[in-house]
Amino acid sequence: MRAFVYAIILVLLTIGLVGCSAKKASDDADSEDITTIAEKDTLGNDAEADTPADPEIESEAETQADLGASQEAVTQAATTTPAPEASKVQTEVMTNFSADASSKSQVVKVTFQSDAIAKNVIGDTSTRRFYIYLPPTYNSSDTNYPVVYFLHGYGDSPLTFLNSYKKKLDEAFQNGAKEFILVILDGNNKTGGSFYVNSPASGNWEDYIVNEVVTCIDENYRTIADSNSRGISGYSMGGFGALYLSLRHPDIFDSTLVFCPGVFAEDDLAAVLSSWRGSSDIKRSYAQAFSPDINITKDYGNILQDSDIEAQNQIWSDWMNGFSNWGQKLDAYLALNKPLKSIKITYCEGDYYQWIPGGCEYLIDLLEEKQINHSTDTFTGGHIVPPNAIENYFVPFFGETLTYQ
Repeated sequence: MRAFVYAIILVLLTIGLVGCSAKKASDDADSEDITTIAEKDTLGNDAEADTPADPEIESEAETQADLGASQEAVTQAATTTPAPEASKVQTEVMTNFSADASSKSQVVKVTFQSDAIAKNVIGDTSTRRFYIYLPPTYNSSDTNYPVVYFLHGYGDSPLTFLNSYKKKLDEAFQNGAKEFILVILDGNNKTGGSFYVNSPASGNWEDYIVNEVVTCIDENYRTIADSNSRGISGYSMGGFGALYLSLRHPDIFDSTLVFCPGVFAEDDLAAVLSSWRGSSDIKRSYAQAFSPDINITKDYGNILQDSDIEAQNQIWSDWMNGFSNWGQKLDAYLALNKPLKSIKITYCEGDYYQWIPGGCEYLIDLLEEKQINHSTDTFTGGHIVPPNAIENYFVPFFGETLTYQ
């Protein structure tokens, strides 16, 4: 009998040990994973692609390898970067993230516990990541720098932008261009994209960026903590986000540069829905952002149907207030009596989302009508961030519009 009891105890102990090992392995895997969604057949395609591709989920390590991040170490020690409050923020210098081993620039991954995004009902994590590009002279000087915030497109990875353009940014700065810190936000969420707005369904992303991230950067890095020295940029969904946030917060951001922004004219909602036909994820994400309803537990938002759009009244109005109704948005901006220094809208006339060039032209007409300072440019290539974005747009635009030390 005693031998039988001992055997039972031994079995229970073994099960417990196996269970603990499995949980630790799962926890370890979760702690190392950064989920990135490659371009979808909707808004937010990869910066180097002209046509939509199938979704693909990769870990951060795989993403860096696939996109060609060099394994040559950037040997700057992590201690050269100030450490934010440990309970809220964790930082890691990405020493294998360099397109040029001779570059003295540095990329820092920040893991941030967001109170703003914790206020969501879709089950999204409040642990967010963003990436900081510190220019070549940052660690060898006591200079304070302007900051540019970049918002990516729907389903994209922030690492895509870094891998595509970090080398060109290094070269521009090494050749004498005015240096700034670049912060690349990760705007993905559980359903695909946050649209960078506050929502009772998907969380308060506007508050996260404007209140939490900007404060974190200014408190822990050598920035010029003034709106005149902050710019914001974005592509596609992120282009919408950059326009939306800068118009609502000209006391935070002073200059805005966007590529193929998510903007449509007031009579083009049907074309938007048509381009998203068969793409339930983006429609669900858009509904959660702009027509949220926490009582609809399947989608947590009102999804507008393709047929008889205007008959759906409030939902139609909500969806218009997302990527459109720019007349109202601009009037609200003008009422703040705090003009942005510059707004630059760049888009491709051949964008395969044809409602985007139409939407940009509609927005440009409104800016002219309301005498709001702006500039525009068009390029060829599709729904992309143009390959010459750094040398033709980023560096000259922010070099001219931001205030430097």
